[in-house]
Amino acid sequence: MASHSIAGGKEFDDTASLLEAYTTLYRGYQSLENSAHPSNSSEYQKTLSCLIKEAELLVHGVNQHGVFGKNENLDELPVDHIRFILLPALLGSFTSKLTPTGQPKNLSQHRKETILKSQVYYKDFLKLCKQYGVESPYLEEEDDSKESKKLFEKDAFSRKSERVLRFKAKKLLDTQLQALLTQISLDHVADSTKADYYRKLLDHWILTAVEEIEFIEEEIAILDHMSTLKLQDKPSQPPKPKFQASRPFILTKSDLQKQVFGAGYPSVPTYTVEEFYEAQVRAGQLPPPGSAGQDNSTSEAEAAEQQEIVKEYKVECDDAEALKKAREWDDWKDDHRRGWGNRKNMG
Repeated sequence: MASHSIAGGKEFDDTASLLEAYTTLYRGYQSLENSAHPSNSSEYQKTLSCLIKEAELLVHGVNQHGVFGKNENLDELPVDHIRFILLPALLGSFTSKLTPTGQPKNLSQHRKETILKSQVYYKDFLKLCKQYGVESPYLEEEDDSKESKKLFEKDAFSRKSERVLRFKAKKLLDTQLQALLTQISLDHVADSTKADYYRKLLDHWILTAVEEIEFIEEEIAILDHMSTLKLQDKPSQPPKPKFQASRPFILTKSDLQKQVFGAGYPSVPTYTVEEFYEAQVRAGQLPPPGSAGQDNSTSEAEAAEQQEIVKEYKVECDDAEALKKAREWDDWKDDHRRGWGNRKNMG
């Protein structure tokens, strides 16, 4: 693809240099439109970025030289200056074709920001056309006060009908522009022929801008919908269960002790031995009293463990008989160390 450069990034000396730069820019646009390179190729995107920079420089030069005066209309502009009204539309076209380099974190958001910027350029172009009194039936379609609602208020049939009409009008304008382009390429051209050509070129880009703004609104709606779906698809982490610590309790031997401890610790539950044992039976931690079938189905290890639990609870509750047995067992273990039994034939 041929490279196009205007003014080398320098300031423009006069309006003649501006006109020359515009001609180079528009040829670059036409070359890009007819390019065989894919729009996402590095060569295409490199040329596109250069054209955007050149268009921005040209806009700065037009403003610097005061090409457009206040309170002017299209008839008061020099014929050769009419073409500068197209600069925002060209920037809108260039910007909409930009693709990101590398892999952005949020591709949908990046694309949305790009096309919103393109939309701003197209709307600036339509405002500029209105400001200079360009007459076009399609200019009235773009109303800033209704821009976000108008598109979706129309049914599919109405939108399709309008697009068909715009397509036919654009095809007719393209035919007329091609015939006028042949005439203005001659050495001696009447200003009226040039004016006719640039007015029809404005009409062509007005149709393009209205179409592109509509397409951008639809694409934004799709991108927003995709973002919503992505948020819904993210697996929501279930809330972690709150850890509930076991409430402390006081184990008492009798109802009398329960009343005493309960009075001193009103927020701490108290149990007698019998109440605690019944609670453990209900929880399945201890066998019900006198259940022989339960002993048959329970392993010896579980039975021993359950007996040990009952024994410990009795000792803790100062059960006299259990406490006596425990002390006697401790004394016996002190006098009969492990391994002090039959030591015969052990060397």
